[in-house]
Amino acid sequence: MFSWRALPAATLSLLLVLDLVETASAVTIFASRTTKSLAPLVVPPSQLWDGNDGPWSSFFLRVGTPPQTMRTFVSTANNQPLVVLNQGCLSCDPSGCENSRGGTFYTNTSSTWIQSNITLNGIFAVAIETNLGITAEAQYGSDVVALGSIGSGLPTISDQLLGGTASKDFFLGTFGVNAAPSSISNLNDPIPSYLSTLKAQSIIPSLSYGYTAGNQYRFNKVFGSLTLGGYDASLFEPNDLTFKFNDNGNLDLTVHVDSISISSNHVNTTISSVPFPAFVDSTVPYLYLPIGFCKKFEEAFGITYDTTSGLYLVNSTLHTKLLEQSANVTFTLTNSTGTTLVEIVLPYQAFDLKAKWPLVKNSTRYFPLKRAANNSQTTLGRAFLQEAYLIADYERSNFSLYQRKWVANAQPDIQTIYAINETAKPPNQAKTTSQVSIPVAIAGTLGAALFLTVVIGCILVIWKRNQRLNNHPLTISYPIPKPPSELLAFLNDRNESYNHSPTSSLNDRYDSTSSHYTSELEAEGAQEKSQELDTTPIKSPIRNSILNAKVVTKPQQVFELPAGEVNGDGLFGFVAWRPGRRG
Repeated sequence: MFSWRALPAATLSLLLVLDLVETASAVTIFASRTTKSLAPLVVPPSQLWDGNDGPWSSFFLRVGTPPQTMRTFVSTANNQPLVVLNQGCLSCDPSGCENSRGGTFYTNTSSTWIQSNITLNGIFAVAIETNLGITAEAQYGSDVVALGSIGSGLPTISDQLLGGTASKDFFLGTFGVNAAPSSISNLNDPIPSYLSTLKAQSIIPSLSYGYTAGNQYRFNKVFGSLTLGGYDASLFEPNDLTFKFNDNGNLDLTVHVDSISISSNHVNTTISSVPFPAFVDSTVPYLYLPIGFCKKFEEAFGITYDTTSGLYLVNSTLHTKLLEQSANVTFTLTNSTGTTLVEIVLPYQAFDLKAKWPLVKNSTRYFPLKRAANNSQTTLGRAFLQEAYLIADYERSNFSLYQRKWVANAQPDIQTIYAINETAKPPNQAKTTSQVSIPVAIAGTLGAALFLTVVIGCILVIWKRNQRLNNHPLTISYPIPKPPSELLAFLNDRNESYNHSPTSSLNDRYDSTSSHYTSELEAEGAQEKSQELDTTPIKSPIRNSILNAKVVTKPQQVFELPAGEVNGDGLFGFVAWRPGRRG
């Protein structure tokens, strides 16, 4: 028969079950957040064409509060955003200067702009491309930075290191995807790159990206493609060639050019058969090649070097002739081992670009070839990446180049590059940071909920039954002979009863203050009644349990450190120094 003494135990069981359900639910939520693999971040192009040396497919960048939207180019050399300041357009410049530069940033209208106080006015030397003779200064500070246009839903990062320049050498701003942190010589703590910040905030799965520049001569214009933390497998022809970053921590994308050749309807020419190293750098549009190679390009295409602009200008007559030749320029690439060769073929249209102010006074066609003074300048710039797809994986210190694949209306095939500690996990497998998997946690939660329902139901049924028993005492009668003394002693032990007030407090229930009630045993036609049994209260202690959960919630010379997710608290400067190349 039910005793109110059982209610404290049932109550405690109920509380424990509720705690189990809450814990299981928390584990499920935690698991769903930490085990779900992060997807790559596909950055949409602006769908506009910009630049005074292109045109080129650009990408939106929002800076400040309220956000100011600018169009930028992807820079494989830079590691932080660099935008054009409003001082970059003067009253003497042509009208529409700000728009032609992709929009300019007004620091004084951003409520979240914090200028660096390391140097006077936060001015630092922009040291990327110094090996190419490009010198510029930038004002550095921190502000809110977001990719994409307003309403795109792309992530926003607060207190992001940001540079602003007025120099026309960087005619548009750049969105840096290099993973190297920024540092300054007299300070110890480096500042993470923009790519590292995205990973640290669980926005992208790894320090990696896939990029191709796009062009206007394929399929009536094809925009650039940028995927952070992965790549688009639909955009390239696979190969087995992999390049390693330098052992000294230099994160320049260095390849070995085994040869360069030209084939056309009229001529087949070998530009170079002697291997040489070259940087892949989307910051600049040009191909910087040794002067001897440039001479062979001049002979093959009939182009002429203009000393005033420093460009190979192309007039309309020559342009028509070159289009008729339908020439292809083939770059054969290899790595330091030289065991694998990959060809990247560029049609002449990839070199058919337009130069505008301030490069030239009047808009004119040009061939994006520059004369390199030495091997520190040999560079394959943005023009090369019109027909090449670049995948850089800073987790594993390597990168790859592929021939761009051209398939009309191809569906994107976005693939994840996992962090280095996930190499053993197959694609699409959840990242597990807990011993409890999502299915197990869900099953545990459902089981606990079902058990809770059964327990509550049983308690209610027993409670109602007891209420009926209290209102209508039950008398059990059966004919038995006079029981022997042993049976009476047994019944005495078995019929000890206790009563507990249902209106007592929870603590009182846990104290289990007991009383008793008596059952009658009647023998119909029996010679005598059994004697009323004495009762002795027995206290059954119940220990309260508490589950404790701990919730763990001047320009100065600036240097580049090896890639890594190293955090810094202050605002220091800008990545610039590259051993043997930068600075």
